[in-house]
Amino acid sequence: YQPQMTPKRPVQDDMLQFSPEPQRDYEQASATDYALREITKFMFRKDLVKHRLYKFNDSPGTFLIWKNTFKSVMTELGVNPAEEVDLLLQNLGPSSSKYATAIRAANAFNPQKGLHRIWDRLEEEFGRPEVVHSHLSAKLGNFPKLGPRDNKKLFDLVDLLSEIEAIKEDPVYQTSL
Repeated sequence: YQPQMTPKRPVQDDMLQFSPEPQRDYEQASATDYALREITKFMFRKDLVKHRLYKFNDSPGTFLIWKNTFKSVMTELGVNPAEEVDLLLQNLGPSSSKYATAIRAANAFNPQKGLHRIWDRLEEEFGRPEVVHSHLSAKLGNFPKLGPRDNKKLFDLVDLLSEIEAIKEDPVYQTSL
């Protein structure tokens, strides 16, 4: 596309006259600027969202928050099942990544099925109500006795009790806790 330029008039009395840019060039530049801004925002957001992912430590105490964060990031990124399996393997702990890798290999030609089986296994291992109850009971049972000057430990106890209270609000865990 070659815009047609209007011929310039001769310069008169120290006044320079420029022919206006064709309207199409302005609209095209504006659309390009908009597209570049949108691509930049998308890439920044994608990078920011990916940084919210962190490695799971194979602990039932952190599984629920890790799972919710991971699922939220996957939704925001709009990944397909194969990509989600890859990201899961990158962000699982030592023991959970071993069986996730085996499940992935067994379902190499069906990533959707493999993804479903990996989440089922993670739920079974770290998210069952009995496992969460046992983990929280152990944390509460191992909590040190408080003395008159244990203000910091008192805050730690409040945090632990808040965690238990929050988990009890989830219908899945109400009966076991």
